[in-house]
Amino acid sequence: MIAMAKLKTRFPRKALLGYRKSGNNQSSQISENKMLRMFLDFLVEDAFKNPSSLTPYTEEMAKEMDELLKGVEIDWD
Repeated sequence: MIAMAKLKTRFPRKALLGYRKSGNNQSSQISENKMLRMFLDFLVEDAFKNPSSLTPYTEEMAKEMDELLKGVEIDWD
């Protein structure tokens, strides 16, 4: 078993977390970092409050993800 986990959250499926990029690259990078930090903080807090909501990330799940992403190319720029 892999040490990652998938969380089932108490938020409705239609909940959306987003941000608006500004024209300033440095400013948008800071904004992206803040949003990521807020999201990760939420996940950790929820995991501690509701440990029973964690589902182990299995090899089968990893294989499914690999299959879904097969042939997908990432533009890193």
